[in-house]
Amino acid sequence: MKKILHTSLIAVLPMGYAWADTVSNFTNDKNGLCAPFAVSQSILYAGSFTTGSFADGYKLDDVFWSVVSVNVFDAVGIQAGATFQVQLWGADGLGNPKTPPLETLSGPSKPKVSGGTLAPGIMDYKSAGSFLKPNTTYWVSATVIGGNDLRVRLERTNLSDEKSNPAGWTIGNTSYILDTSDVSIPDPVITKDSSCLPYLTIVATPVPEPSTVALLGLTGAGLLLLARRRK
Repeated sequence: MKKILHTSLIAVLPMGYAWADTVSNFTNDKNGLCAPFAVSQSILYAGSFTTGSFADGYKLDDVFWSVVSVNVFDAVGIQAGATFQVQLWGADGLGNPKTPPLETLSGPSKPKVSGGTLAPGIMDYKSAGSFLKPNTTYWVSATVIGGNDLRVRLERTNLSDEKSNPAGWTIGNTSYILDTSDVSIPDPVITKDSSCLPYLTIVATPVPEPSTVALLGLTGAGLLLLARRRK
């Protein structure tokens, strides 16, 4: 199995993340107990996270997935043109992903052989700024849409530890699998797995409190006035 280096991800995040909150389980050791999970047009795979306690909530910035392999198939009966999709979901009363999804994130979706940038490694999916409530659970999912010629294998861990900076965020201890491959049954097969979890990193920015925004505005106005007086 291809091993992907995770431990330095937080350290190399761009400077723009200096004020962001980050929770990640990428630092969990690899031990081979959880094989990579393959998503396809008929398989959706999701992991959850719970936000911190910042009173005014957060703006989601990025979701990082660890991709082990990207395979494209060409054979009779294959519908070509599939793409990889990452979405954000709320949680329903049972703690499962709540439909409809809150957002489809942007990022690598087409494999390199199809002219895209999806490849093995740490893939970054950007949010348009979805609002996250404090102390609230959300789900992020990965699947394939628009064809059955693509399989994407995602790295998993059996360890439930995570690193939260600042403290207070967590990554859920259960993964969620939705399988629609059996066309003989009307409803999808749903499985919740607590033995293997997706490797995830979530980055979000605290929403400034109104008093903070006002203070920043006064500070900016004061600096502008001072600069004018010096001229």
